[in-house]
Amino acid sequence: MVVYNIGIVGPEDLATKFKTQLEELNLLNVSINLSIVNQFEDTKKLELSFVEKCDLLCFMGPIGYEIYREEIVPRLKTIPPISLHIRYDSSALYLCLYKLLSKKQGDINLFTPFSIDLLAEKEVKVALEEIDLSPDQYLLIHGDTSYTTEHWANIHEEYYRKGKTKYAVTCLTSVAYELQKRQVPVMRIKPTYAAISMTIEILIAKLEQLISNELKTIAILVKWHEADRRPKNRYTFYKQKLKFQEAIINFCEKYEMSLTFENDFKAILYTNQSILKELTKNYKVFPFTKEIEEILGTRISIGIGVGNDAARAEIYANRALKFAEAKHTSTTYLAYQNGSIIGPLNSEEVEPLSFSTHLNNRHLQDIAKKTSLSAITISKLRSLIQNQEHPYITSHQIAEAFDISLRTANRILHTLESYRFAKVIGEEQPPGRGRPRKLYELKLTEE
Repeated sequence: MVVYNIGIVGPEDLATKFKTQLEELNLLNVSINLSIVNQFEDTKKLELSFVEKCDLLCFMGPIGYEIYREEIVPRLKTIPPISLHIRYDSSALYLCLYKLLSKKQGDINLFTPFSIDLLAEKEVKVALEEIDLSPDQYLLIHGDTSYTTEHWANIHEEYYRKGKTKYAVTCLTSVAYELQKRQVPVMRIKPTYAAISMTIEILIAKLEQLISNELKTIAILVKWHEADRRPKNRYTFYKQKLKFQEAIINFCEKYEMSLTFENDFKAILYTNQSILKELTKNYKVFPFTKEIEEILGTRISIGIGVGNDAARAEIYANRALKFAEAKHTSTTYLAYQNGSIIGPLNSEEVEPLSFSTHLNNRHLQDIAKKTSLSAITISKLRSLIQNQEHPYITSHQIAEAFDISLRTANRILHTLESYRFAKVIGEEQPPGRGRPRKLYELKLTEE
């Protein structure tokens, strides 16, 4: 039985409330896990192991969600889980102001003007106009994901100390607690029961989408290569061909896959994403590559494609196969519909690189344009750095990971260095004898 893991990230009271409402639905095959974040900026420290085991991830507010997308997603070594967050809407604002009004015995002048953070300006303006609050009765604070609890609290406090406001209204739990410590009158906006229910409805729809995705068509193209020196007779070829067909048929029978032989050298296997995830140990290694190589004694190239139907899956499998065929050893690559490629899937000990044939990030696009390096090279470099525990890299590491010559790897680093996207930060002595190797720090993210 497949169990889907739902991760909930946020302050303890909201995360527990969300979990309780979700559990009331008695969803089958679902495991709910909490990651308590006391200060929203601590989302940057979210354990990668927690994220990677989640199938769906829900944040108790928009700012934690944005921090996750900016700071955590680029560091993941697997496909990111489906993620969403609770919205703080006008109903939550009305509820907060109602509590304030009740607290002040119905005298609105006792808490206006007030400062308010995080909510969209247009939404706040429309909401407050409906209850006859004018723009001079509130101050909207703008900020971004670089702001910490202290930043937000400082702005609220400054307005209050200077007499510009009488109250602080915040969507951020840690800011509310901080302002209370500083003895600044504060009221916290919390998502309503309806907002949580709506988010849970979206989560369930995403879960259904995930289950549907697990059944997406997977096409696996397996190609074997003859030795460079062919024997004078063709008996060896026919024997290998029969071995190839037998190995493929046995593999398909074992995992209940559909099968067709495109020609003497290539077979196309069809399965679903759930089985593929199991076979590749969560997209890290495809042991069948080595198994069939040992049976035939020749190089094997495998391309795996994920698609909504068999035709699309074959298109992406062919794309992945081209990367595999470019290697001089037996290897496997995987291609997704969004253009991302993962590979080689050769070893559990070595993280496969995740790269793309095009760049969506403007900074990376700028690097590619200035250096004339391809999108594939730039995205591979970024993936290689993210797979390491340390931030530096050598030309030997690049040559090994990219399966290119040392001269080509050096040229890549020298090009990046000449445009100040890389700099030498030291040297390391290789095992045994040999010249010290330069250690490079790459600047592939915006400062």
